[in-house]
Amino acid sequence: MIAMLVVGAVLLACFIFWEWKLAAAPMITKNLINNRTFLLAVTIDIFYFMAGSLRSLWWSSYVYVVSDWTLESESQTHICGEE
Repeated sequence: MIAMLVVGAVLLACFIFWEWKLAAAPMITKNLINNRTFLLAVTIDIFYFMAGSLRSLWWSSYVYVVSDWTLESESQTHICGEE
């Protein structure tokens, strides 16, 4: 998992460098890259996505640790008030 994050960060940095310095016909214009409003919106979106993903990861770990869930207890579920 850490390798995927590292490779993704490196590829993103390479893409930004390519678009900024080397591309003859860039996909993203330099005006858009230099626009502070656009950069702030992208930054907010990145943190929003990370927060949602981390919350989901943390919540599932918390539930598994705190709850007494085993295969036996899952197979003994009750249906709408039936005991």
